[in-house]
Amino acid sequence: RSGSAAQAVAAGGGNALVVEMKDMYGKLAWQSQAPLAAQLGTNASDNLTAQAVQALSQTSDLYLVARIKCFRDPVLARNWIGSIMTRGGNVWFDITGLGWTSPANSQAVEYLSALCGELADMGFDEVVLDCAGYPNAGETKVLATSDNRPEDRTVPVSAFLARISEELAAKDVKLGVYTDETLLPGDEALSGLTATVLATHVDRVWLDPKAGADQYAALLSAAGWEELAPRLVARYTPVSGGSWYS
Repeated sequence: RSGSAAQAVAAGGGNALVVEMKDMYGKLAWQSQAPLAAQLGTNASDNLTAQAVQALSQTSDLYLVARIKCFRDPVLARNWIGSIMTRGGNVWFDITGLGWTSPANSQAVEYLSALCGELADMGFDEVVLDCAGYPNAGETKVLATSDNRPEDRTVPVSAFLARISEELAAKDVKLGVYTDETLLPGDEALSGLTATVLATHVDRVWLDPKAGADQYAALLSAAGWEELAPRLVARYTPVSGGSWYS
């Protein structure tokens, strides 16, 4: 918003800028035209961030990345839009006291689809989905199994990513997913974001420092990913000379 982004990236030795456009409280950094944004009051008070992104996309060579929190959304959760529940019938809260919505909920998926489309039109080169599956930390053992959180969580998560990937590809925008989950060989993951799901639908995987880069590299390669180095984005230290972020 201040116009200093390009200089900050250059000073950091990078060529890309990540802008948080939807935070963990469900708030947007722009004024979306999605009806649910106005209904729930999640819009920003102005469009200055969107205007700054548009200006950068037209005047710089920066690779622009929009980061959005997906299903970790207390606004959707408290409005009973796909709320993740406990076995006792209560809304579930994570370790920071925030509620989540479900990748199986059509209203939540429609909302996120609309937001991603607007970000693509804004000038971003990539959209990175954070919390793109089910909760994988905290008191997950009390979570209920239901239509919102089925036994096989990969099914709704895969369907969601397939939809967003197709819609972004039509606008020549890449899809990334940010993850902090430790993955093991096989098709089990609390979030539903298995290596197979990621390799099938996602252009790039951004790793939290808690996630093992070597483990992800091995599992994604085994799942069919090619040209892995630029597609696996680690913090500070790139994998085999690939992409990094700070």
